Amino acid sequence: MSLSAFRDHARVIRAWTRSSVHAILVRYLSIYLALIQRWNNMQPTIDKIVEQFFSGTKDGIARACALYKDTHFQQQGGARDDFEHCGSVIPNECMEFDRDDLDRLKGDVTDQRLEALREGAEPTEEERQVYRSSVIAQVEDGSADYDAIPGYWIYKLRHSDGREVFALETVTGYSFSGVTNTFHGLFSSAEDARTDLARLGLVVSG
Repeated sequence: MSLSAFRDHARVIRAWTRSSVHAILVRYLSIYLALIQRWNNMQPTIDKIVEQFFSGTKDGIARACALYKDTHFQQQGGARDDFEHCGSVIPNECMEFDRDDLDRLKGDVTDQRLEALREGAEPTEEERQVYRSSVIAQVEDGSADYDAIPGYWIYKLRHSDGREVFALETVTGYSFSGVTNTFHGLFSSAEDARTDLARLGLVVSG
């Protein structure tokens, strides 16, 4: 390639790069503006949810939850982009010792002990702890079965006057097979939401 041709080629590359970067910036700006517009459109509804929640009555809280479900909650589709906190909750039954899942103990007990457990031997407390630790480790490294172990999200709803309410949702499933979201209620703090979530099992923050 001649020097002149090389320079022409370089100019084309630079021009293409600038146009590509410009297109990306325009796209992200349009998304940002759309989010701002959506937020502005939703603010009156958010204010109403917060006001009803802090009405001090069970009926008011129920109306706030119903309005949240009608305007913010989606049963399918996974998390929105505006969550404040996330993680997983390991159901209590998933932490219980299961003889059909003894591979979790491999490397920590002998083969003879594994066979004895398969035949009905009572696990020791140490073996139960090893089993639970294996379940937790799978959640932490992302290899758990998310059809059985839900993820959770906590969304903050901020009133125009600064008051805040937190919505708790959980999700099970996978994007390729379908996910199901569940709304668990509104709370006055993220910590209250996690405390309520702990009724279902061990909460592992993301």
